Formats: sequence, structure tokens, C-alpha cells
Amino acid sequence: MRRLFLVGGLLSAVWLCFVPDARSQDAGAGAAAAKPAAKKGGKAAKPGADAGADAAPVNLRPTQESEIWTGTADAGAVSTYVPPPPRRVTPPPPPPTPEQLKGLQQLQVEAVEYEKSAKDYRDAITRIVQHHYEDKRRRMLASLDGEIEVDKKALREAREEAIKRLEEFVSRYSGANAHPENTPDAIFRLAALYEERVRGDSPDELGGGLKQAIDLYKRVIREFPNYRELAGIYYYLGHALNDSNRIDEAHQVWRSLVCHNKYAYPVPPDPKDPSKDTIVRLPQDHEEDFWRGWENAHPNPIGFAGRGRALAKAPKAGKKGGAAPMQ
Repeated sequence: MRRLFLVGGLLSAVWLCFVPDARSQDAGAGAAAAKPAAKKGGKAAKPGADAGADAAPVNLRPTQESEIWTGTADAGAVSTYVPPPPRRVTPPPPPPTPEQLKGLQQLQVEAVEYEKSAKDYRDAITRIVQHHYEDKRRRMLASLDGEIEVDKKALREAREEAIKRLEEFVSRYSGANAHPENTPDAIFRLAALYEERVRGDSPDELGGGLKQAIDLYKRVIREFPNYRELAGIYYYLGHALNDSNRIDEAHQVWRSLVCHNKYAYPVPPDPKDPSKDTIVRLPQDHEEDFWRGWENAHPNPIGFAGRGRALAKAPKAGKKGGAAPMQ
């Protein structure tokens, strides 16, 4: 009987030892099952009175990059703020030593010398380039001048040949043998060549050098009044007379060009100099004494005095901003 009591007490002690482990395993299994359920249904959980009490604390992330995050989101641990480590403050550099100051001064002197040497080198290169440029330019201009002189010589020779042939043509086909178109064409071209030769070779002697061209222009006007290029003849004749300092004759020719029915041309030659034209007086042409007396009698232009009086009588602007009428 005593043996039975001992066996029963031993079994009871063994049972008491294993019961707490089983309870703890059941509690752990229940917590593990509740965790995925909370993940799946966390968004759809209904609010209730007990939900707020059982809710786990919310982990807040730090807002500064220097803050250190020590919490774990899955474990639900409470975050702890850890301040950032203090920054290292670099001490100011020590003052320069006398050796360093001396080296800086030497470096500055060398920099100034280098800059001066660079400027001298640049000036030398510039002078060399300019010298070569001027030499090449001089040689090219000399070559071009030679070519131009050759061309001018050929042009003069061709012009002299053309003048010679036109003179032969005009001397042969003049008078009774003259053609109404070809002869005045040849005379017109010959006069133009005479004028070109004088203007090119001796531009300072136009007064006497243009005489041949002027005589040929007048010959065409006298002998061929129906020539198709007669307007051009008048125009060039007026220019030749104007450049020969025969201004009145040039104006007379140009007046006839623009109004031939009122100002006829050609006119009789001047009795004192047959090579020049007689100047036909115009209605407004008077002696100097006439115009001096006119200026004394009419110090102001006709019509200007009356207009000046009208302007003087015009009402002035009023005090309230009224403007005088426009004249």
C-alpha cells in the first residue's frame, strides 16, 4: 500500500513538470496564428471598443538623415532616437612661415617675368607676320599692276585701231555717200571714242581735248536731224560742253533736249568764236543792273509779305488751351 502511494506521488510530480511547457507551447502557437491573420485582415479590421486597447504602438520613422533608426518594424519594438555624432571642426591653418612668404614673392617675380617674356614673344611674332604679309601684298600688287598695265596697253591699241577704222568709214561714207543710219552710228561711236581717250589719258585737259567729240556731236545734229539716237547725242553733247566749262551752251542744249519745240537747236555760231554757239537770251535774262533794281524794289519775295501779315493777325492760343488755326 505504501508502494502505491509513492508511485502515485511520483506520477503527480512528473505531470506537474510537463503541464507548464504545454501551456506555453499552446500560447506560442496561438500568437503565431494571430500574426498572419493580422497582416491579411489589417486593412479590413472593423473598429471596436477592444481594438483600440489591443492595438500595437505605431513605429515612427525619423525625418532627418542624420538620425539613426534603431527600431524594427516587424518586431514592433519602440523606436529610439539617437542624436547624430558631432561634426569634426578643422582647426585653422597655421600662419605662413618666412620661408613660405619668400617662396611666394619669388613665384610672383617669376610670373611677372614670364608675362613680360610672353608679351615680347607675341610682339615679335606679330611683327614677323606683318612683315611677311606686307611683302606678299607688295608682290601681289606689283604683279596685278603689271597685268593691268598690259590690259590698258592692249585697250589703248584696240581703241586706236577702232578710231582709225571709224575715221576711214566716216570719210568714205559722208556727203552724197552717207547712209541715214550707218553713217551717224559711226560718227556717234567715233565721238565716244575721242571722249573716252581724252578722259582716260588726260583728264586735266578736258577743255581742249573734248573739242573733237563736241564737233562730231554737232555734226550729227546738223546733218542727220532724224537720227534714232538723237536724244543720246543731245545728252552727251551737253555733258561734253559742261565738262569743257561751257556752261551756258550746255544748258541751252539740255533745254532743247527736254523742250525742243520751244528751245530750238542747233543755233547759229558765235560771230566772235565760230567754234562756239550763240547764246539765245531767255525772257528772264536781264543785265545785272536790272536785277539789282528789282531786289531794291522788292526786298521780300512776292507773296511772302502778305502771308507774313496773315500769320501776324492769326489769334494766339487762349489761356484755356485753345490753339490758333493752322495756316
